[in-house]
Amino acid sequence: MITNAGQQLIANAIAGSGEIAITAVKTSSHTYSASNIPNLTDLEDIEQTVQNPSAGVFNNTMVQVSARFDNQDVSSPYLIQTLGIYAQIGSGSETLLAVSLATSPDQMPAESDASLSAFIYNIQMTIQQASQLTFTVNPAGTATLQDLQDMLALIRRVILVPFPASGWSSSPPYTQTAQASGIESIDTPTVGLYVPVGTGDDEEAALKAAYGCVTYVDTGKGTITATCVGKKPEDEFTMAVKGV
Repeated sequence: MITNAGQQLIANAIAGSGEIAITAVKTSSHTYSASNIPNLTDLEDIEQTVQNPSAGVFNNTMVQVSARFDNQDVSSPYLIQTLGIYAQIGSGSETLLAVSLATSPDQMPAESDASLSAFIYNIQMTIQQASQLTFTVNPAGTATLQDLQDMLALIRRVILVPFPASGWSSSPPYTQTAQASGIESIDTPTVGLYVPVGTGDDEEAALKAAYGCVTYVDTGKGTITATCVGKKPEDEFTMAVKGV
C-alpha cells in the first residue's frame, strides 16, 4: 500500500521534480492494520535496513523493489510483520513511500554459527503512470541472491547461431553477420562449433573444416559477426555462443 506521503512523492516526480531514488527497505516487528497505512510517515519497531535496493518499472504499471535480509548480527529472532519502502527525490527528505503487511509473517532467526538464513523480497506496487517514472539505482547496492541466480542463468545459457554457406561476403576477409537474440555489443562470449547428436563422420569433418575457417567474432546488439581472414567456409555450420 502506498502512503499519502508516497503518493505526493510520485506526483512530484511525474510533474518533473526529478528521479525517485529508492533509498531503503526496512523490516518492522510492529503489527499495523491496513487502515493505518495511508497516514504513516515512518515505521515503528524497525529491526533491519537494506540500503539502496534494486528497483525498476515493469509492464508500464508495476514498480518492483527487491531486497535481501539475512540474520547476520541479529541477536534475537523476530517476526517480519511489516516492510517499509523508503524513497526520495534528489536531496529531498527520505519518505516512507509504501508499506507491505504480512499475512503470514516470516520469522527471522537469530544469528547462528551453523548457517546463514536469508529472505529475499520482491515487493510490487501498482502505480498509475508508472511508465513516466524514472528510478535511480545506486550501483553500490548489494546484489541479492536472485541477482546472482539470474547472472548464473545467463552464464549457462547457450545460443545456437547458424552460418549458411551462402551468407559470406564475396571478398576476403570473408564476413557474415547473423542474428543472435539477447547479445549485446559489450559481450565477450565463448564460442564453439555445435555438432548435433547423431552426426556422421563425414558430416562432422565438413562441419569442423567450415568452422575452422573462422578467425574471430565480433558482437553487436542482437548480432554476432564472424570473420574468416584466409578461407571462406564451403559448408553451413552452427556456432554455439555461451555467456550472453
